[in-house]
Amino acid sequence: MGCRYFRSAIGALVGGAVAVAATPFVLTAAGLTAGGVTAGSAAAWAMSLYGVGAVLQSAGAAGLGYTATKIVREVGEKVGSTVAEIILDDED
Repeated sequence: MGCRYFRSAIGALVGGAVAVAATPFVLTAAGLTAGGVTAGSAAAWAMSLYGVGAVLQSAGAAGLGYTATKIVREVGEKVGSTVAEIILDDED
């Protein structure tokens, strides 16, 4: 039983770290750069469709703040923990 929780904790640790580290790359790939929104990008489409321009542009230019980073990390931890439990599931 304890091994399952250990795997889950390791999955959460890895998932949280990967989520936080990948966020700047994902924002840039989506078209959110320090210089603004890239024309024709997914970010430009989302901004025109949903009107979330200020929030997305701020995240792309300045990075995520404390709260947003915490949310991204927590989501990554949950995903990592769940994936670890599914992949490494065995009868303890």
